[in-house]
Amino acid sequence: MTSGYDLSRVDSLGRRRAELRAELRRVNDELDAEVVKAAPHVSQAELARHSGLTRESIAQKVLPPYRRWKRGARGRGQATPVPAPPVDYTPYGERKPVVVADSLSQLVGPVRGTVTLPSHLDWSGRAIYDLDDPKRLVTMYKVVLQEAQSVDDLAMWLNHERLEAEWASMYLPPKVRRLWEARFPQLGHAGAGQR
Repeated sequence: MTSGYDLSRVDSLGRRRAELRAELRRVNDELDAEVVKAAPHVSQAELARHSGLTRESIAQKVLPPYRRWKRGARGRGQATPVPAPPVDYTPYGERKPVVVADSLSQLVGPVRGTVTLPSHLDWSGRAIYDLDDPKRLVTMYKVVLQEAQSVDDLAMWLNHERLEAEWASMYLPPKVRRLWEARFPQLGHAGAGQR
């Protein structure tokens, strides 16, 4: 049944939509390939900021295929053995860059009140920290230690006295703890009796 309406505009827009979808798929494929190439060299936070992707989607793209397969198999309840990782595989935690201060005395950040971390450090949606709450302070310090892009980030948000006092109670990635304690052995010695 014909309504007398000219559908040429609808037809034209439908074709244009299909073309844009194909172009979007091509651009997404190119972006995925670039993210995978860049992942060993920059942090997920940096990739997220530049690509517009979420950290979770970046993590999914950069997981080695055997880990993607393992996650999928586990999710489906399969008990198939997981192949060993490639010989040259380095976990992301060891590839991720870590910034370490030149001296503890340069860490002169706030010790009281409420602060809001910038999005390049905390994109969690809970970037507001009450430093008078010891748990929130420790959480903020962990975030800054793991995500700092420069020594300036460390100096602005960490305080050396609070860092030394809380060091032993912070659960940190092994690489972060190892690099900081290598540069500042007093951190490791202060927490040795408390762990």
